[in-house]
Amino acid sequence: MKRSNRTTRPSPRITAALLLGAALALSSCGGTGFQHTFVDPTAVGIQLKKVAVVGAARDTLLRRDFEYRFARTLELRGNDARPGYTFITEPMRTDLDSIKRKLVEENFDGVLVTRLGPSTTDITQSFDGNLAAPPPISQGDLQLRTSLYRIEDGRLLWDAITKSKRGGDVEAAVASFSETVARELYAQGILR
Repeated sequence: MKRSNRTTRPSPRITAALLLGAALALSSCGGTGFQHTFVDPTAVGIQLKKVAVVGAARDTLLRRDFEYRFARTLELRGNDARPGYTFITEPMRTDLDSIKRKLVEENFDGVLVTRLGPSTTDITQSFDGNLAAPPPISQGDLQLRTSLYRIEDGRLLWDAITKSKRGGDVEAAVASFSETVARELYAQGILR
């Protein structure tokens, strides 16, 4: 008897896309939609010139799509931004020293890192820590943490956490999220 390779469960890629879409949908509370924000007071007016956009997600295609769309949003606002997948190889993703060297080699002066995780998980990060994907998603709310670091000294310039319920369209959510982050960074004078 021949066995079918098909299952009735959604593929991991579809599931991941739905989860990311849910996490990217900004909550309606607050002026910016962020649950938490931090701005280094000395960062205001810095105007980074070239920014790398790095996402942490286990699904490579999903991560690439997110990085591309986010970088594109920043480019449309007049920033020089590149998605991480265009210069960070898969093996490099777990080697922070290699990533830092590549960022310097490519003349980036900032890196925007976004991580997804369940709201019960501490997904704090630092540019001196591991940029690998967070633990698997559990039931309940999700949170997205986005941090902007200056390359020359690894200093955290801006940080925000967004919480959301699951559900929503990935493309629209990425567009909304990236535009909201870009507006906030512009308002702080860190990006254009």
